[in-house]
Amino acid sequence: MLFISLIFLITAVVLWKDIIHSKFVSIIIAALTFLSLFISGFWYVSDYLTGSGIDESVIFHLRADMSGAALADFAPVIVASVIYLIISIMFSLYVYQLVRTEHTSRKHKMQASLASFALFFSLAINPGVSDLTSLVKHTDWVSHEDEQPIDYLIPDDATYLIPDDATFNLNNKNLVYIYLESVERTYLDENIFPGLMPNLRRIETASLSFTDIWQIVGSNWTIGGMVSSQCGIPLFIPSGPNSMVGINRFLPEATCMGDILSANGYELSYLGGARSAFAGKGNFYKSHGFTQVEGFDELIGKLSDTSYRSDWGLYDDTLFDILKQRFNELSTAETPFGLFALTLDTHSPNGLVSTYCNDVKYKDGLNPILNAVHCSDRMVAEVYDYITKHESFGNTLLVIASDHLAMRNTAYDDLGKRKRRNLLLISGEGLAPKTIAKLGALIDVSPTVLNLLGADNQGLGFGRDLLGVEETLSERFNYNGVEDFLRSKRQFISSLWDFPQINGGLTVDVSDKQIILDSDSIKYPTLILLGNNLRVEEIRFYGHTLEKNTLSRQIAQRSPEQKFVWVDSCQKMAWLNNENAPTLKSDSCVAIGSLDLSNIPIFELSESMSFSRRQISDIIKSRARESSIAAKRIREMEFISK
Repeated sequence: MLFISLIFLITAVVLWKDIIHSKFVSIIIAALTFLSLFISGFWYVSDYLTGSGIDESVIFHLRADMSGAALADFAPVIVASVIYLIISIMFSLYVYQLVRTEHTSRKHKMQASLASFALFFSLAINPGVSDLTSLVKHTDWVSHEDEQPIDYLIPDDATYLIPDDATFNLNNKNLVYIYLESVERTYLDENIFPGLMPNLRRIETASLSFTDIWQIVGSNWTIGGMVSSQCGIPLFIPSGPNSMVGINRFLPEATCMGDILSANGYELSYLGGARSAFAGKGNFYKSHGFTQVEGFDELIGKLSDTSYRSDWGLYDDTLFDILKQRFNELSTAETPFGLFALTLDTHSPNGLVSTYCNDVKYKDGLNPILNAVHCSDRMVAEVYDYITKHESFGNTLLVIASDHLAMRNTAYDDLGKRKRRNLLLISGEGLAPKTIAKLGALIDVSPTVLNLLGADNQGLGFGRDLLGVEETLSERFNYNGVEDFLRSKRQFISSLWDFPQINGGLTVDVSDKQIILDSDSIKYPTLILLGNNLRVEEIRFYGHTLEKNTLSRQIAQRSPEQKFVWVDSCQKMAWLNNENAPTLKSDSCVAIGSLDLSNIPIFELSESMSFSRRQISDIIKSRARESSIAAKRIREMEFISK
């Protein structure tokens, strides 16, 4: 479809040659040509990386902290994208010159109509436009008045939050949960990959093996898979121009496996070879009961050879050594524990091969990702054998699972030869090996694991126990039906992000460039939008590399009555046109009010400053309101922008 779209675009350009008299129309045609080329390129790169076009994972990573990503792995894609962008710009400028003429005629008008139809048809069938339209269609800003759907389950009355009055009587078994990066069940298929993963096939014969775990919306990248498998919900991010970098609470209103285990006395730890800041993984675990969260930055200093690392972080042989050591340490404690880990070496597109596997090749060794997967099979088996032969295994549940299906890699065409499903193997003392073909998704993993730990619950979030009798969403709906159902709950799921409130006031810390709301901190520049009773409804950021909508414009796009607290450069607040604006000298300022206030107070920040909830309320209430002044301010802002 992308190819057909581009053919219609070229057809439109050819039809427009030397028939446009208006300079303005020529600019519009050139701009639409560039837009079509840009969206086409964006879709192609997204689809090349994800295999599913422009989806939630693409939007999430554009807005998340990407520090720690191995950009060298994608250097060819980056270089090709830059070249494509330059060519697109040059071609659009050429189109502007190509379509101009000093003469016009009736024939030209008919030709222009055909060209217009070809261009708009090109955009209409462009898969990038379709994907973006779908994302916008399903993205509504959260309403705090949304009710909890009846299909969303959490423990009754949330009394599990009080360990002495817990609704769950967990069996206090320890939990070891290993996410294998991009390792899916398809790799175990002997018809496609003979001899690739003999050890995992052996482990499967001794485990509960779940063979029909779909990948659905919001779970097709690492943090999405983690959220889905631990919280029973797809990872939907709030709409609006919010950078995921700026806020340190990750789905604070969601009830996840970590919350329940922590409330029942479990000591929870996470180990990962990549930086924990990448895509918000660290914030997710810290927000849901984990007391020890360690990624590359926390672990690298503990190594004897700190130079032994990949572009992504620690190699898996290093990570597994640390995991075995940590399992030993935790096993000596009296409290039950949960130890979660995420591998790296099987990351797309080529994988990584540690020194542990210098002599390991799959077949002729020409396919790099299969070499990495074959190596991972050996390392995982060593960890499995270590844990299952450990004296503490009698009181341990071991989960080996995908974080998501593999993205585009050097074995991608072969992976598509069979139906693709996520890997989920669970081992434990007294668990008889069994194949479970019940249809499910990653959202069903957490209630399944919790019930094996003695929870006896019907479900968690939108997930259901894969060993229970209640049907899963995947069983109730077909594949598209599951995705449509979950997207219909997007507004509620987005509300689980919530925001820190100003109940205890607000402090602007100049030295660290952050705002403290009660016990939470967020980075600034930022715009805090307030609703009734000064409830924080949205927090918007500016300064992210891909963010183009300035905070000034974001204020201007709201209603004149919208109350806000804006922390930013003093110069950027001049358009608010208050009495002291011309005399502002400091780098940072705080503006409190709404656009229709006769005078919006701006406070210079030469040092840290605090505002109580009462002060903010009094500031807003003490100013007179003028309905005409908001439009005047917006015109001033537009003038300054130009």
